[in-house]
Amino acid sequence: LKNLVNLSPQDFIEFTRVNHAKQMLAKGEINVMEVSYKSGFTSPKEFYSSFKKYYGYTPSGSVEKNMT
Repeated sequence: LKNLVNLSPQDFIEFTRVNHAKQMLAKGEINVMEVSYKSGFTSPKEFYSSFKKYYGYTPSGSVEKNMT
């Protein structure tokens, strides 16, 4: 897997969950805290740090980008 996507299996799963969360946020139907749990994170804090790790901005920033 590392050779294919340059991510460890654990990082690939985390990225997949964050990507799914980003898609849910883009729809704008539920808030960030709900998205964090629905995408499989155990806490909003873990979700925020993972989201920022892969996208360089917070989930709240994602919501703001979709509104403009």
